[in-house]
Amino acid sequence: MFSSSSAMNKIRWAVLLLSLLLAAGCIALILHFCAGNRSVEPDQDGIVRREGCLFQPPKELYEESVTYATERFRELYDTYLQETSCRVFCALIPDKSVYLEPGDAQKAIFEEMERLYRDGMPYAAPVSLSAVLSLSDFYRTDAHWREDRLLPCALRLLEAMGKGDLLPNEDAFGQTVYEPFCGALARKYEPDDEPEQIVCLTGGVLDGCTVTDLSTGETIPLYDLEGCDPDDPYSLFLGGPRPVLRIDNPAAPKGNELILFRDSFGSSIAPLLCTAYRTVTVVDLRYLSQQVLPKFLSFSDQDVLFLFSEMLINNSLGIR
Repeated sequence: MFSSSSAMNKIRWAVLLLSLLLAAGCIALILHFCAGNRSVEPDQDGIVRREGCLFQPPKELYEESVTYATERFRELYDTYLQETSCRVFCALIPDKSVYLEPGDAQKAIFEEMERLYRDGMPYAAPVSLSAVLSLSDFYRTDAHWREDRLLPCALRLLEAMGKGDLLPNEDAFGQTVYEPFCGALARKYEPDDEPEQIVCLTGGVLDGCTVTDLSTGETIPLYDLEGCDPDDPYSLFLGGPRPVLRIDNPAAPKGNELILFRDSFGSSIAPLLCTAYRTVTVVDLRYLSQQVLPKFLSFSDQDVLFLFSEMLINNSLGIR
């Protein structure tokens, strides 16, 4: 005989089970959504804290900023390079948020910026760096990259410029450590992040290099561990922000010359590039107008590299 109470109990249990399944599904969706979007939830300063690292990813691509930068570079090329035998190259350094998973939005911004950057410089051979970099090549608390991790990147650039065989092996370098290092992103927080180290590559040909500030005539160290700004320890590379420097390497083949147009990221890779060049002239167009370039250098038969970070090209109004 059919029991109504038994049937009702079964219905109640079925409803309860269905409710539990729905709740579990909702929780799973919420967790999946949060995991997939945790890289795009910045604080009020635009900073993301993930996996022990700090990031300040670009919110969007500013195409007019990329255009402004490439127009300034075109003016420079037309004025000084077009009628010479110089070989011109360009490369864009990705923001470290490109390597933060999941980072599809950041990758899309960088890829489109790199396309605009290259298209705006058709006279320059493009060099792609994104595949030879990873998250571990950048400081945890700062946007900059680490010199001790840049040999593959330097090799990619030198190979593109036909000088790859002149970069010494990793074993040829020693290391000098500066610590503690608290990056610019960490300084926006209370100082609760573990300090990092800045590791400078030294030894071999680097010990024989000299650096001259062409705007003042003074000789400065390749790495100024004692005189760098304590509020900006990254400035120990090539003396920090300076308009125009010349690195001389007497061990490199005669005739090998490089002109490097750069931002602050260039300060830490220039010593590695100079292993292949008798002279590397390092120019920061934020502090030096194009119009006065002939006062410091002449263009004839050099390699010329435009090497800039995604961060600067997306906010380029400081380029002169």
